[in-house]
Amino acid sequence: PMPYTPPSTPMPQPMPMPYTPPYTPMPQPMPMPYAPPSTPMPQPMPMAIHADATAHANATAHANALCAAIHADATAHANALYATVHTNATAHANASYAAIHADATAHANALYATVHTNATSHAN
Repeated sequence: PMPYTPPSTPMPQPMPMPYTPPYTPMPQPMPMPYAPPSTPMPQPMPMAIHADATAHANATAHANALCAAIHADATAHANALYATVHTNATAHANASYAAIHADATAHANALYATVHTNATSHAN
């Protein structure tokens, strides 16, 4: 008869690694939602302040209109004055130039005549 052989046992296998779930960070506390600082409801403007603000706005508008009118008038006046002064100065300069030119021409002619007479008598 065949000798007894116990049933074969498989080779022992290594112990499996214990299961570790994937790393998850520690949960953080939920941030507080943004709340803007509380602002009081706007109140209607008191009548005295309203009247003062209206008067100030009207005075400012009036002053601006007056300033624009004065500026336009002053500009027109300055332009007219400039034109008059320029015309007068040009006329005066032209007259002075003509007088100076005539005097210089007469002086040069007299000097030329004297020099020419002297040179002629000297040459003779």
